[in-house]
Amino acid sequence: MDGPKRRLRWPIWLALSSLTVLALLPATGWLVRSQLAAETFMDGRAQSSVSVVTLAQNHPDDYLLQYAEAMELKDVHKSYSNGVLPGLRALSSRMPDRPGPYAAILRF
Repeated sequence: MDGPKRRLRWPIWLALSSLTVLALLPATGWLVRSQLAAETFMDGRAQSSVSVVTLAQNHPDDYLLQYAEAMELKDVHKSYSNGVLPGLRALSSRMPDRPGPYAAILRF
């Protein structure tokens, strides 16, 4: 007879076995391991030793670092859209050939 405990065990077994298979496969193993490490060891309170602002200042031609720095909220008393729009406008004038800042400005 199928009891309530037996019905609850198979989804757990299925999830754990799927995760194990994905971790053992070479194509997906690195992703599963990195996600488990991020969830286990990084609880959201860990701070990077180098801030995005410092990295962006050290690499003025790196578009992705400049974009990340522009999207970071500088003044916590402003709303997010009012806080990032000046940085996005400055980035769009410095790198006019990149569509990313223009798209982000339209979003806000």
